[in-house]
Amino acid sequence: MQKKEEADILSDRIAIMAKGKFRCIGTSIRLKSRFGTGYIANVNFSATSTAAHMHGLGSIDDPHLEPVKRFFYEIRLGVNPKEENKAFLTFVIPRDKEALLTFLCGITRERESEFGISDIQLGLTTLEEVFLNIAKQADADAHQLDSAAQLAN
Repeated sequence: MQKKEEADILSDRIAIMAKGKFRCIGTSIRLKSRFGTGYIANVNFSATSTAAHMHGLGSIDDPHLEPVKRFFYEIRLGVNPKEENKAFLTFVIPRDKEALLTFLCGITRERESEFGISDIQLGLTTLEEVFLNIAKQADADAHQLDSAAQLAN
């Protein structure tokens, strides 16, 4: 198990330091909600559609991946897959699209057989992303301080 997974599973509260300064403290869910970019949607395809691809009965894009990618982009989410292979697609859904999640789940469930979907998992973004976002902000803050110090001299 990697350290970031251990922190997520075993910790009641998590504190993050970057650039030698204490940046935040909170529960995993609170940190993900506040500093993450949104939600992760993992769309898994049924074994039969994956087997059809593996036996040459369809390409990686046909018949399921492209319609699902188009669907996620066109239903006002405007997202493309972050990761994809023959068995799944992973989308990052921004926080500002949270209101569409109920609609997304309902319509996707109605079209499961059409898309060849076996399972959809929806969750908050990872702690790793939270750590990276906080580190980027710390870098930006440090750069601003350096620029201000140079202007003062």
